[in-house]
Amino acid sequence: MGGNIKRAPGKDIRGEIKVDPNIELEDYSGPFKPDLRFTDFSKKQLGRMYSLAHHYNYRITRAYREYIREVWGPEVLSEVLEAVWGNALVNDTHNFTTETMNIKGQDLEAFMKAWQIDLNSQPGDYFDVTFEMPSKDRGGVTYNRCPVVEEYEAKGQTDELHSVCMSMCLPAIKSMAKLYNEDIELNVLAMPPRKSKDHICCKFEVFNTSCAEKSSPEVNLEIDKSKKDIRGDLTVDQNVELQDYSGPFKPDLRIIDFSREQLARMYLMAHQYCLNIMIATQTWVTGKYGFDATGTLTEIVWGERLVDDVRELHMRFMNTPGNNIESFMKQVQMDVTALPPNFDMSFEMPSKDRGIFTFNKCFAVTMLEPLGMNDELLKLCALDPPAIGNSAMVYHPDMRTRVLAFPPRESDDHVCCQWELYYDPTAPKLTWFDGRE
Repeated sequence: MGGNIKRAPGKDIRGEIKVDPNIELEDYSGPFKPDLRFTDFSKKQLGRMYSLAHHYNYRITRAYREYIREVWGPEVLSEVLEAVWGNALVNDTHNFTTETMNIKGQDLEAFMKAWQIDLNSQPGDYFDVTFEMPSKDRGGVTYNRCPVVEEYEAKGQTDELHSVCMSMCLPAIKSMAKLYNEDIELNVLAMPPRKSKDHICCKFEVFNTSCAEKSSPEVNLEIDKSKKDIRGDLTVDQNVELQDYSGPFKPDLRIIDFSREQLARMYLMAHQYCLNIMIATQTWVTGKYGFDATGTLTEIVWGERLVDDVRELHMRFMNTPGNNIESFMKQVQMDVTALPPNFDMSFEMPSKDRGIFTFNKCFAVTMLEPLGMNDELLKLCALDPPAIGNSAMVYHPDMRTRVLAFPPRESDDHVCCQWELYYDPTAPKLTWFDGRE
């Protein structure tokens, strides 16, 4: 029933940290590369990719948040946000951030560096955040712009806004700070709702209680336009190339201050971040409402709400024009939700009218198979055909998806799943492999 296909030799090299001096892609407008490494891209493009990951991550979290509020209400949403952001994500995020960025020490400076590169609040369409460290024992973070504030203001739901911020942001900041140092305390200087769009959204002071005391400064709520969030500035400084973030905190950090190798590591880190958010949210919903409720949430979010968003973001940040199989194959290859090490994939284009991508390793399969949860796995994976099929048709109305292999597997040396893309205006949207019930 599973359409079992033995895994071909070879490995997924997208996450291989190796710069080829003869390859430096300024975007992905050129031909599809089945043997792509993320380090094939230039520093500037890798900076755009980290921004892509941020925008994608935000749209994922927004889609989950909006669905939960619509179906179960604002009180349940607050419960989910606090459980996910204040508890489930904290330890893993601390570990992979510290490891990837090689952040040294367990002090306030280390925490400020982790906050500054955190994927969730990077600059772009949604956030404008500035960071200061007036001393080694005190730091300041100001959110001049926050999309959650703007969304709730636009909908006239400011009465709920304070609860959302208190359940999502504060627990996450406090819990993360304590992992770096138990002596770090958070002083909230401003929180939504705000009285004017010219005002900051929120402001925090963090300080080391063993060396400094909580301050009570007068806070100017108006946005200080002289202080710019330049993290997303793509101006390359030839004199700056950080191999990691083990050095001193940089209040004027640009993401592209990091080397190509480090920026590729950060894109892979973004995958871990997004995956953890998705798993934590779906796990909470499953525990509260059951597996079928999680299935419905996943189907609507990925099969309907995010389909257009994903295409728009990849075209914008990767410069992948076109309405064809090649363009869609590039999207699948770059998709931040399915990268190494949790996924191992291979990509083929035998012709311009045919594409094949294979999941040799899949996080869900490797997580559920050893537990004997094949029925649950099949239910979960059954949500993929509509999502992938709908995504393909956004690129071209005649693009069709055929499933060549699907869980459960008969052996560990079989692929997890395999998909074929082709054109056929007369075919149904999705064609299953032979023998599938």
